Amino acid sequence: DIKMQKTRWNQSGYIKYKFHPFAFVRASVNYLRIEGNDALTENPGRKYRNLSFRNDITDIETTVHWLFYSSAKPSGIYKKASTYLGAYLFGGIGAFTHNPKALYQGTWVPLQPLRTEGQTNPYSRVGYCVPFGAGFYVSITRGRKAQRIGLEINWRYTNSDYLDDVSGAWANPATL
Repeated sequence: DIKMQKTRWNQSGYIKYKFHPFAFVRASVNYLRIEGNDALTENPGRKYRNLSFRNDITDIETTVHWLFYSSAKPSGIYKKASTYLGAYLFGGIGAFTHNPKALYQGTWVPLQPLRTEGQTNPYSRVGYCVPFGAGFYVSITRGRKAQRIGLEINWRYTNSDYLDDVSGAWANPATL
């Protein structure tokens, strides 16, 4: 039930160290926003739930990457240029902070302090994540200059079910 209009880009910065011809480790800092709105779904249970939120997440992570494909012989695009292709898988560990919010009367209101499930104690806004995924890139080398463009698909397992502020039970709207 992914809604493309709620899909967002991730922004990140990283450093990496290649310790083997086919492996490297990467440390990165990421900022991402996730969003959801049950008004957009055809699922009757979700439409009845009537949840909408956005959550700005910042995480730090360390991942190990395995380069499972690298073009052995570069092919020339033009006389002094070579093109290299690469594809990789990765996995690692990280930590994140998050703060789910809902739009209420034109203002984004933090949901965790409201304890919308009727919790005695609020859930933690800090957690750990296990990032994993795959990517590919194209490197174009001309003399000593190289440029690389690629695409990476990245998933995260987290220890929190509260990224949307809801885990299972909902408080009575009259008590909120």
